[in-house]
Amino acid sequence: MNKLNRILAGVSFLASFIIYIMTMAPTTSFWDCGEFIATAFTMGVPHPPGTPLYLILGNVFSQLPFFNDIGARVNLLSPLASAFSVMFLYLIIVELIIEWRGKVQSKSDAIIAYASAFIGAMTFAFTDSHWFNAVEAEVYSLSTFFTGIVVWLILRWSRNEGKPGNVRYILLIAYMLGLAIGIHLLNLLALPFIALIIYFKKYTFSPLGFSATVGATLLSFMVIYLGIIKGLPNITSSYGLPTAIMMVVSVFAITIWLIYTKNFMWSTIMSCLLMIFIGYSTYTTIFIRANQHPSINENNPDTYERALSYMNREQYGDWSITDRGATLQRPENAHWSRYTDNRNNPSDSDVVGFVWNYQVKEMYLRYFAWQFAGRGENNWDVRTKDGKLIKKLDGINWFRYGLPLALLFGLAGLGHHFYRDRKSALAVLAIFAATGIMIILYLNQYDPQPRERDYSYVGSFFTFSIWIGIGIAGLFERIREYFEDSELSTNIMIGVSVVLLVAMPINMMAKDYTEHSRDGNYVAWDYAYNMLNSCEPNGIIFTNGDNDTFPLWYIQEVEGVRKDVRVVNLSLLNTPWYIDQLKNEEPKLPIKNLSDKAISKIDPVNGTAYALQKWTPIWGQLVEMLDNKTREQYGVKYSVKEFGIPVNWGEPEAQLKVGNDIISFNLKATLSNYIRVQDLMVLKLIEDIIDTHPVYFAVTVSPSNRMGLENYLSMEGLVYKVHTTKQSTGDSPPKLNYDKMLQNITKSPDLDRIIRTGDEYSDYVASGNGVYRYTNLDNADVYFSSNIVRLIQNYRSSFLQMALNDLYSNKENHLETAHQLLVNMESYFPQSVIPISEPDLEIQIARIYGQTGDIEMQKSILNKILNRGNTSLETQFYIGQVFTMDLKDFESAITLYLGMLEKYPEVPDVLLALMQTYAQADRIDEAIDFLNGWLENNPLDSKARELLELLKEQV
Repeated sequence: MNKLNRILAGVSFLASFIIYIMTMAPTTSFWDCGEFIATAFTMGVPHPPGTPLYLILGNVFSQLPFFNDIGARVNLLSPLASAFSVMFLYLIIVELIIEWRGKVQSKSDAIIAYASAFIGAMTFAFTDSHWFNAVEAEVYSLSTFFTGIVVWLILRWSRNEGKPGNVRYILLIAYMLGLAIGIHLLNLLALPFIALIIYFKKYTFSPLGFSATVGATLLSFMVIYLGIIKGLPNITSSYGLPTAIMMVVSVFAITIWLIYTKNFMWSTIMSCLLMIFIGYSTYTTIFIRANQHPSINENNPDTYERALSYMNREQYGDWSITDRGATLQRPENAHWSRYTDNRNNPSDSDVVGFVWNYQVKEMYLRYFAWQFAGRGENNWDVRTKDGKLIKKLDGINWFRYGLPLALLFGLAGLGHHFYRDRKSALAVLAIFAATGIMIILYLNQYDPQPRERDYSYVGSFFTFSIWIGIGIAGLFERIREYFEDSELSTNIMIGVSVVLLVAMPINMMAKDYTEHSRDGNYVAWDYAYNMLNSCEPNGIIFTNGDNDTFPLWYIQEVEGVRKDVRVVNLSLLNTPWYIDQLKNEEPKLPIKNLSDKAISKIDPVNGTAYALQKWTPIWGQLVEMLDNKTREQYGVKYSVKEFGIPVNWGEPEAQLKVGNDIISFNLKATLSNYIRVQDLMVLKLIEDIIDTHPVYFAVTVSPSNRMGLENYLSMEGLVYKVHTTKQSTGDSPPKLNYDKMLQNITKSPDLDRIIRTGDEYSDYVASGNGVYRYTNLDNADVYFSSNIVRLIQNYRSSFLQMALNDLYSNKENHLETAHQLLVNMESYFPQSVIPISEPDLEIQIARIYGQTGDIEMQKSILNKILNRGNTSLETQFYIGQVFTMDLKDFESAITLYLGMLEKYPEVPDVLLALMQTYAQADRIDEAIDFLNGWLENNPLDSKARELLELLKEQV
């Protein structure tokens, strides 16, 4: 029977691994993936608090002789770790079932233990969030792996308790926890499970003993988290590196002495501490590389102080774990109107509603249901207290997989586990709570978050899947008992196993395969490539955040594309270390009159910035960032304020002198009544470098972050170029650089040719060929998520603005060129592959087609909108007006209004629109006949009677 156990463990790994490989991203993806691949490849320093073990493993994988794309090589780490997680989950379920049933001795025992565990593990393999983590370069797949292995190791220790050498499992667990610190701190949440398994195995339950175990667990967590993870950097910063080294050496010495004196308990404890130290030592990689100043060196933790700041995540600020009301009041909590009428003084019931409806229900229970019931598409309404719709999120589809069997078996398994073995059930419940509700309490998230956070709770979903296996085992036990452990019961259990295997994991895999497959998805790669190759040689581009910046870092550092372009992340531009890197590290930006010492005084993390209360000149507002001579030269008076730089709002206009040009613009407050450091740094960079470096904003940068420079911008595709002379006036949008933009957005005819340098860019542009790449955006076999679809609208926006520009121009053949732009747009990303979610945009496209003379295409698009069946009343009205006013297609308008009247008979405007259309079509007699019939069925409709009298007068 042991052989069957090993075979099923291997199958659980292999089956999930094959599916993960088949659906794995072929290159970089959005969010943190680009940063992790780039820092793994270059051994750089990622965002705090760092992932050193991931970097080491990722670097090894980046050198494997598999796949041509380095991003795919690093991605491979996630399918491998995720498949191992599934295998360990299988082994964990087996161990827990054997704990109360005893060793497997018969065929029916094997079915109960092994088949149940296999179905439970494979169900988890295809849960939404775990599968998502399994196909891209992220830390959460490895985090789940470490959770799985330490849970399995402590169960192995429990089974072998009393045998010689069994302590090796405890030491290995400690080492794994130490290593896991270099991936993610989530693995420390397995400590309650480990502690309870040890307690129940070695001691008889008592309230005092249980309380002592809980206390010991908390103490262990604090020793690891506060004493090691945070303590060592603190000690190093406060007392120097020799002191920290002496402490580690002391632990070594004490451990050796305890082993020598055969003090088993304390030597084990100290050995565990030592193993955690050894695992944690991967963090030295971060600080060694920081001192070598790699191209990506976030927070530059090359000193004790900066290393401490890095480990403490000071860049992200601090928040209260317990004060929910303060979180509701935070500026980031933009959706406060969902919970309270008074943001500044919410009531206790408002705070309770916020915690339950948002933090628990929306940000955990919704995710939980995704895994075991089904993810619903765009069916979770986010509304204000008075019912106004803010947006829609993916909600819950309770019957996505038929009956939510995984959820039902998991809940049944929870009950059955406590029925059969309440001690191990309590341990599993502890890790379930620690990886679920405890994370909710710790994060204290504000609304909205920049993206879905389901990946944070995969440990909780992993744990619940244990109960799915146990629930199936409970069913099999009932079958065995009912049929008295006969051959019939064995056959029935085999049949039920096959049915459940198909109904849960196989059904879930088949249903979700397309949506989880990244095969053929090169959107992030192309997006970064297109953005960089919108910039002239040696340019700088201001980017908005992670989704813009990380793919650019990937393609520059890993693929070597356009490293001459300096990417400037606006969020990081508030930090002194980043400004210092822009000034002093290649490719250096010539920032003038700003000393390194002055830069170091900027401290936005603590909410403090230094500045003046007078304008002359704009960059003079950096005050203490400037040297004394410069401040004296401009007569700067400064004061210390929180959250930004105070400005004299009485000034009508700000001015920036660039060479012989004066840029005059209106500058609005960007943070309460203050200007942020990033804003003034943008102005200073423009002033200092625009004469030698082309300057751009990514189109994703919001107008509030473009510093009021709209009239000095020209759109060139995915970027706006900054000019020193006005390109537009008043409140008009940025001007189009038509010829440049046309070449950029036109698809490259040679996808084998990659522009890598500034010189290659200049040569390529001179050839006149199109620049952008739109790989597989016309391929119906490739799946693109709703987030990707929204992002691709940036491409469509460029084509539509160009087409509108042509429509209203006086150039020759302007209608033909506008039409060709629409044809190219549909060719590059057809709506059958990349749908348009906004009917208003579709109607705009239809009208442009009509204005170019392609009436058939206009009608086709309008009819497609109407045929969806979920078109709003307002949209139907608008389309009816287009049929009537633009196309003079009265028959289509009448057909539309008749259908609307049948669905909305209570809306008088529909009847009015129908009558007006009849009148415009000179079909008044038909209108009168219709109204007579209408009034027979609706004799109290006074509006219809008025319309009838008016029509009769016209006759």
